Amino acid sequence: MFTMFNKCMIPILLIYALHIHGNSCLEEIHDLRKTVEENTEMFRAFKETVNNQERRIQRLETRLAKSEDEKLILARRLEILENLTFKSEQDPEVELSTQEIRPPECNEKVHSQERENQDLRTRLAKSEDEILDMKRRTEKLENLNSKPEILKFPEEIILSKEASSFQDNGTTYVKERQAQQAQLEHESVSQRVSPGVGAFYAYMSHDEPNPGPHHTLIFDVPVTNLGNGYNHFSGTFSVPSSGVYVFSWTIHCSDRGYIYSQLVANDDVLGAILTNSESTIDWISTTGLVVKEVNHGDVVYVRTDPVHGPVGDIKSSSTHYRTSFSGWKLQ
Repeated sequence: MFTMFNKCMIPILLIYALHIHGNSCLEEIHDLRKTVEENTEMFRAFKETVNNQERRIQRLETRLAKSEDEKLILARRLEILENLTFKSEQDPEVELSTQEIRPPECNEKVHSQERENQDLRTRLAKSEDEILDMKRRTEKLENLNSKPEILKFPEEIILSKEASSFQDNGTTYVKERQAQQAQLEHESVSQRVSPGVGAFYAYMSHDEPNPGPHHTLIFDVPVTNLGNGYNHFSGTFSVPSSGVYVFSWTIHCSDRGYIYSQLVANDDVLGAILTNSESTIDWISTTGLVVKEVNHGDVVYVRTDPVHGPVGDIKSSSTHYRTSFSGWKLQ
């Protein structure tokens, strides 16, 4: 009887063991399937990332190729401009051959560069003349400081010089008298102004068409220049003495355009404004005001933004509207 019991229990135990093992295998298969699904999803995401990176690389390669083409074009234009600048005066045929080489759509930009080059040469010549004039004035002031009697009796000296020049030539007499009077007026103003005082106001006498980025604006008509700190050839103000100054600049922009401008001291941006008439057919003007402590010898000027190039023209006139730059010392 015990043997019969054992024979009956053995199959039951085998079936039970197979059932337990089967459940464990099913759970392992389920976990394995879940792991495979997760790995498949990760692989799909990784594949999508790789595809995105390949597309970005392709776009970068395209942009690089375009940049290289633009670099070659700019290098060619620069070579043409250099040949035109340095050889056109010696050989008039150079300009004609250059125009035949460059594409027609570049003619306007080349002419603009030529005008800007000529303008820079004119400004350089004016700066050299101003330096010579300043040297002459410095020598005269040194002579006046070394001879106090000249400052005390200017009229007697003028009369003596007028008499001698009048005896030589009447025209020379008039011109010399006018020059001496202008010199005395300038020296009189300089003597009335306290040392270290700085105040100026200047404006543009004409429009500035399409000035371009990182362009120093030149306000060529000085109205007030106490302390002689403002240079109307370079558009810069050299601080005569350390202290707190107020600076103001006004920009008029043509219709359908915008101008980003900055007030700069040496290399530091002190202020910035946007004159925006992009969405209107009217001219727009904007004024910036900055109060800043600056040091003796600092150079302050107004320029266009180095990154955001302007669109349109800077408008200015001597009578109706003025793009201007001014500053004065508070203390």
